[in-house]
Amino acid sequence: MGSRKILIITYEYLPVIGGAGIYAEELYNGLNAKEISVDLLLLSKQSKNVLQKGYFILRSMFLLCAAFRKNYDTIVINDGRSKRLYALLFPFIRSKDVKKGVFVMHGGELENYFEKPSTMMKIFNLPQKIKKILPLQKAVIVVSQSENDSWRNLMSELQSNLKVIPHGISSKIFYPKSESERLSLRKTMNLQSDDFVIFSVSRLVEKKGQDTLIQAVANIKEKTPRLKILIAGDGLFKNNLIHHAINMTVQDNIVFLGFLERNTLIDYFNIADLFVLPSRFLESFGLVYIESMACGTPVISSNLGGVNDIVQQGKNGFKITPGDYQELGKVILELYSDKAKLNMLKNNALTIFRDKYDVSKMIDKFLHDTD
Repeated sequence: MGSRKILIITYEYLPVIGGAGIYAEELYNGLNAKEISVDLLLLSKQSKNVLQKGYFILRSMFLLCAAFRKNYDTIVINDGRSKRLYALLFPFIRSKDVKKGVFVMHGGELENYFEKPSTMMKIFNLPQKIKKILPLQKAVIVVSQSENDSWRNLMSELQSNLKVIPHGISSKIFYPKSESERLSLRKTMNLQSDDFVIFSVSRLVEKKGQDTLIQAVANIKEKTPRLKILIAGDGLFKNNLIHHAINMTVQDNIVFLGFLERNTLIDYFNIADLFVLPSRFLESFGLVYIESMACGTPVISSNLGGVNDIVQQGKNGFKITPGDYQELGKVILELYSDKAKLNMLKNNALTIFRDKYDVSKMIDKFLHDTD
């Protein structure tokens, strides 16, 4: 196993980080932990100067070409910028090197490449180039069964090299803290030990569904005097949500935390009884749900897309109809009133995370499916 040589090509990585950046970091660290020879080719360079941007694009293209001529067994093309550069350079890449490629689809590629491609993508004919490239790769990794089905419907020739490998996260970063630590954290956040705390974190945009959560809280507030809602994140919809909470007269139940660094989220997952993100958006996966589960906190999601793979109804959480605040309120009220059921969900959330979504599971499947 240690004889394999793997290269990860990515733009997103610390400190330039999103879902793809988190994946690249977890993959790199996980492969290192198994003593696999792995290198990173980082394409990121922040610049507001057009000439400098152009220089770094050309530099990245040169580095990409050079990397493909080195003796790697597997070359991971991780994020959107890497894929676009790869497509531009495809005519200059040797066929034997093309067969080493592993494209990782984090979600959104179907829309960005084929349904609503940008003007620049159309000018360079990238959608057609990517369609030609994908069947030639060693593997095309998708993160959920929903994404797998969508890609199969688009490209029947991908049947053999499509691999479903859910993203994993490290239990060294997200883990359940002791009861005394949780109580201490609650105290520092001005929360009581008997408060029923719901945590939600994402970009504050309408499609993420925080307004559904606020409406649900308003609907059950008379029956849930100890209910507290912590909403983290920033975005264009934040002021709308604040006004919505005021209009629903639940502003005293809700705290808007603003943007939180990822390394602080563990504390909020741990002090919460529930994590709720009732998105109206067709999520391809949803790292935030498994981050919550890793801390032993059950989740409530919408029944859309790849999140269906993560949330097992009534076992580690609940799935609701998007936008249905009455259904969401009913589930929250049930768990508010039934501590035994809530504790069962908490135990199951942690067990399911360890069985399916710990980063070690992702690494094992990656090595198997890209061998």
